[in-house]
Amino acid sequence: MMLNIRKMEPGDKVQVVAMDAEFYSGPAVDHQIPESDLTYTFELAMRADYPLDGFILLDDDGIAGYAYVTWFHSTDVAGLCVMLEEIFVKQSARGRGYGPEFIRFMFDHYKEAKRFRLEVTKENEAAAHVYKKMGFEYIRYDQMVKDVK
Repeated sequence: MMLNIRKMEPGDKVQVVAMDAEFYSGPAVDHQIPESDLTYTFELAMRADYPLDGFILLDDDGIAGYAYVTWFHSTDVAGLCVMLEEIFVKQSARGRGYGPEFIRFMFDHYKEAKRFRLEVTKENEAAAHVYKKMGFEYIRYDQMVKDVK
């Protein structure tokens, strides 16, 4: 099957939010997210003035998955850092190479980037294996957060 990738559109909202809920209940993350936050993220991806791109992965069967990508300046690499925030492929479409194909698309789409970054949980060994094959490596930073409510 052939994979096509396009920007998210407002009509994708119901399907993306449903896939996002599945993403946040699987091994790729360490906690669930309220549906209102998933909806809000989709809405932000629709804005041209917000640093979040949403992509739809399509094959002959329809929507096969989605991805969110954000970007920021990184002094570590003296340039643009592109963060693969989420990538999700439906169970029925897994094993077809869509994850790596999307990552190659990302490399081409963000040509000006100096670094591509993503997060992966230790439990998600299959994804980590794919990312390593594509040239990603672990960095030595531990991340700390302070959530503001």
